[in-house]
Order: sequence, then structure tokens, then C-alpha cells
Amino acid sequence: MPGTLDELAKSMTHREYLTRMAAIESEWDEPSRTDHYLMQIAYYIVAANSEKKDQKRIKFDSFKMTFTDEREEGKPLSAEASKTMWTQIAAVGRREQNDRATSG
Repeated sequence: MPGTLDELAKSMTHREYLTRMAAIESEWDEPSRTDHYLMQIAYYIVAANSEKKDQKRIKFDSFKMTFTDEREEGKPLSAEASKTMWTQIAAVGRREQNDRATSG
């Protein structure tokens, strides 16, 4: 098993990558058995800490988290959103360089 992301990228063909990404995408918003247990635990904690009258309004499905992108597939980001994203990425890179310079 490759250790770094670079090794993983070199060990996988494009077809394998596309297959893996399709599998991840199809399962992304489908809770696993563990996810269902965690949702149930969260449900019981909230129900136990709420007043009796509010317990009937708490729905189990409200604890399901979704991770899909809100924008439509293939729809590009607005120019402002793209600029913000790249500014944040650059800031992280500069922060890492500064950390390396000060620690070395």
C-alpha cells in the first residue's frame, strides 16, 4: 500500500482512479451501519436533554449529514468564489512556508 499521496497517484491508473471516485461518489451521502448508530446516539442525547413536549418534534432523519456539493454538477464557481478559494489555498501555503522557516 502506498504511503504518500504521490505514491498513491503513481500506483493507480486513470481508469482505476475514475472507478474509485465513482464508488466514493455513489456512497458519499449513504450512511453506513456505524453512521446509523452515531445518528441514533445523537438522537437519544438530544431527546434526553430536551423537554418532554419538544421530544415529539425531534426527528431521527434530521441527524443525517449530507456532504454533496450544493451547486449543480458541472456548474462553474462564480469568479468571486473562485478568487476566494484560491486566496485561502495560497494563505495556507504561505503559512506552511513561514512555519518551516521559523522552526528550522
